[in-house]
Amino acid sequence: MFLRVLSEEHWPNPSLATAANHTSTISGPSGMKMTGPYTWVPPNYWMTDNARWGGAWGFLSEGGPGETLLEYPSLRRTLQEDDLWPIGDAWDFHCGRTRFSNLDYFNNALYARYGKAASAVDYTGRAQVAAFESVRAMFESFNRNKYISTGVIFWMLNNAWPSMIWHLYDYYLTPGSSYFAAKCANEPLHVQYGYDDHCVWVVPNTRDVTVGERSSVVATMYDTAGRTLFSATYNISIAVNPDMPFKVAPLPQLRPRGHVYFLLLTLLDNQSATESSNFYWLPTKPDVLNWNESNWWSTPCSSYADFTSLQDLPPVILQITWAADNRTNLANNATVYETEVVVTNPSQVIAFFIRFRLFDNDTGEEVLPVVWDHNYISLLPAERRTLHATTEVRVARPWVREESWNNNVARGACSREWAPSWLVVSALLFCVLLL
Repeated sequence: MFLRVLSEEHWPNPSLATAANHTSTISGPSGMKMTGPYTWVPPNYWMTDNARWGGAWGFLSEGGPGETLLEYPSLRRTLQEDDLWPIGDAWDFHCGRTRFSNLDYFNNALYARYGKAASAVDYTGRAQVAAFESVRAMFESFNRNKYISTGVIFWMLNNAWPSMIWHLYDYYLTPGSSYFAAKCANEPLHVQYGYDDHCVWVVPNTRDVTVGERSSVVATMYDTAGRTLFSATYNISIAVNPDMPFKVAPLPQLRPRGHVYFLLLTLLDNQSATESSNFYWLPTKPDVLNWNESNWWSTPCSSYADFTSLQDLPPVILQITWAADNRTNLANNATVYETEVVVTNPSQVIAFFIRFRLFDNDTGEEVLPVVWDHNYISLLPAERRTLHATTEVRVARPWVREESWNNNVARGACSREWAPSWLVVSALLFCVLLL
């Protein structure tokens, strides 16, 4: 029947009779699969799947790491104050059904890997970090394996009501870390880390952008104190099959104290301009997947990576300035309000996982929807970055607030609320005065 309707409507695109892994006696295998996962899996899942489940092979018609938690501001809009912490029935009400009806499975992994949370603010901060690393790895793996992995559809884009699972941006149009992870991994020309082979890769995600001659990749590893453990520059030139992923070089195996280290990858063109930059936090011992217990919705781990030393990152004081401008969108004749944000890390430590938000200074409300070119970034000591936020919501006087792991999740933070650097500074001074 549906084939008849497609013919009557002159549907121009190819069609498939199934989204699952079925074989027709006429046309053969569908080339599709609906093998999940639909809940959390570690980053190394996607490239180490044994060609049976949801890893980077074939066309995954729907799947993803599942738990993409509401950010704390959205959580406060959703739950009553008394229900914010600890996690209880009100949280579960905003999950799914049956095996997706609570966050227990996700929390076991989250607490083992990043440490146990002490508040809703703390919990949502940790959950955003976990979502980013797994979502980014999913898209990076399918892109690197393209032509072996012929496609992937992320489950899901958004939700029809506030949900703790399955979205890149939430009911309130707030983009979570998973949104920025997907944006990072799918940029036109991308430098990335291989969780399966511990190598650096360059992946063109469009035929319109290729790696030019005399390009280079800089790979630098840091410990949690910001000290350089390894640095190398690899000169590359891809003249054959410019659309294909390119393995640059293997990286050394490190065993720093604290079981975790940072990796910054930077792809430079022949004029030393940055074409792609990617920041990872990596464990010395990876997650170990228990493939014998795999099913259509997940693959559990027999042991977890240890990122708990990230809790010891000290607070940071960032320097932030911003300037507003507006222009006309020629496509719909609407006024577009753009805010340019310049952020500098003047401290001696790495500022980890910084989230920026745009507010209307007149109303005090966060501006939504808004499109950031980058967010949830990390800054090295003395590093400076420029970001842009664009919206069609009228913002006469913008105000930018930042939040970070160092100031809002790590043990050293005096304030447990998500707060801008100046408020953290005040809290730190108050703590000193009390001493």
